[in-house]
Amino acid sequence: MKRSEFLKLMGAAATSGSLLPRFATAATGSSTAAAPKPVSIATWNFGVETTQLAHRQMLNNTSAIDATEAGVRL
Repeated sequence: MKRSEFLKLMGAAATSGSLLPRFATAATGSSTAAAPKPVSIATWNFGVETTQLAHRQMLNNTSAIDATEAGVRL
């Protein structure tokens, strides 16, 4: 898959995923959707270690920006 195709697909997934809890709330009057799980993506093999670090940090309730910064520092 080309990088541009992947980015389009992820953009569409992110947009539709962020709207689902709103529709669930509107339909039922309360949100029953589970909290989103953190995601970290590497587009090249040399980025795998940094995204793994960022993902671990987000699982430990570190903000996405702080986790990303830690990955970049690595």
